[in-house]
Amino acid sequence: MNKDYVKGLKQGLGFLTILGLAFGLVYAVGFHNPNEILGGMFIGNYSFNGTVNLSSAEVVGNSKISFVDTLGSVDSYTKLLIHSRTTNGSTTFTDSSSSGHTLIANGGITHENFTSKFNSSSINFDTNDYLTVADSSDFTLGTNDFTIDFWVYIIDNSDTGQGFISHAQDSSSSGWTFVWNGPDGINFFINGNNIVFPSTLSRNLTQDEWSHLAISRLGNDWYLFKNGVIQSSVIDSTSVSDYSGTLKIGRGSSFSGGLFAGSSGYYLEDGYMDEIRISNGIARWTSNFIPPTSPYGITQLAKLEDKNGNQYNLTLS
Repeated sequence: MNKDYVKGLKQGLGFLTILGLAFGLVYAVGFHNPNEILGGMFIGNYSFNGTVNLSSAEVVGNSKISFVDTLGSVDSYTKLLIHSRTTNGSTTFTDSSSSGHTLIANGGITHENFTSKFNSSSINFDTNDYLTVADSSDFTLGTNDFTIDFWVYIIDNSDTGQGFISHAQDSSSSGWTFVWNGPDGINFFINGNNIVFPSTLSRNLTQDEWSHLAISRLGNDWYLFKNGVIQSSVIDSTSVSDYSGTLKIGRGSSFSGGLFAGSSGYYLEDGYMDEIRISNGIARWTSNFIPPTSPYGITQLAKLEDKNGNQYNLTLS
């Protein structure tokens, strides 16, 4: 009897459930260790419907699984959205929000497949590598509700002066910056060196692992999150002053004499980012939450083709 085996390996994801109908018999298989092979066995010809919780797969035998990404919609609050789902070494960067901002690469910034959060690649930053986006009212926060979130992977956490994203003016007190500043841990600064959250070294990052970071404001309530857990919260009515200059990703602003000092600012020295999103007009989280488990606004469709060329739709969950 011919047997086809389907297997996949995906760190951080669990259960694979497959139902197959063959000659009136139902086959169900499942594994729940996210760091080991997920798999199923199919015998003969069958009709197929089921769910698969993985984002890549390979086949031993004559069957194959293919994956197709379809772009879904993102809401109107999403003003910037940068995915990394492309080939190793690509230097093309795209804003997938409805604003469609043009992204300019600076330095040697590329997409790389050394590590990825959700699929094939992530954005690699080294010293002096960053993206810029032309000024837009999309990035003017004022007293608006807003959320800024992204995934970050740090190679070396000994350098705690690193920048993630910034819309701040050099030698002025205009704008905001999201940084990892040694004395203050992960933090958000506005209007020069006005620190939003109390200083604490407990908001550190672990190297060689992905962390989801987010800041969210609802009215006068500000929240700082790491991996879905509130690290700090404050009440502050301050309006974030406007800055009419470029947005920088992979770079933050340092401070001097109560002013931003962007020309000597913090860079993401050696690390990766993915799923970078700015939401203006909404506080997406105000309490602990489960970090995103898939890219924003993307639906991944999967098909299984058996050895006879028959195709069956899979639903990713």
